[in-house]
Amino acid sequence: MTAAVDLNADLGEGAATDEALLAIITSANIACGGHAGDEETMRRAVRLARARDVGVGAHPSYPDREGFGRRVIPMPLEQLTEILAGQIQVLSDIAEAEEVRLQHVKAHGALYNLAVGDETVADAIGRAMLRVDPALIAVALASLSAPDRKGNGDKPGDRGVELNRGARLRSQRALEDRTPSAHLPD
Repeated sequence: MTAAVDLNADLGEGAATDEALLAIITSANIACGGHAGDEETMRRAVRLARARDVGVGAHPSYPDREGFGRRVIPMPLEQLTEILAGQIQVLSDIAEAEEVRLQHVKAHGALYNLAVGDETVADAIGRAMLRVDPALIAVALASLSAPDRKGNGDKPGDRGVELNRGARLRSQRALEDRTPSAHLPD
């Protein structure tokens, strides 16, 4: 088995560095309008990523443009699921129109961090992904707390470890399929 590294960055957030980053990354998380971005910036980022053969992923967040998605906005599971699915779907539609496959989802800011220990938030992200495309890969924090040395894994964040292991394996296969130069020797 060969190992691969996916160098990933957030794009479409208003920084002037998107094009420069695309020269060195293998996948991009594109802001979907919750914390930054709009249909025009999403389309531009997707086109730039396609031109560089960079994988495209959604970067949804709480609807918090003022706080750049860094504030927790408590809401019921179904409401959060709908908001996230809507953001992901907009980017998915743009990607499809540009003949690009949306491959992954990496939540942004407070949502990303909270999902490690908050089952409701993690569930909302997963449900939103399933509504848009069950084949989407979840990019998640490994854990804020690791299982103990005896293998007990009942602390917050352990679910993120398993989610991330699966995402890494699927990401590795996708990366191997499209970027032979990213392979590392065994």
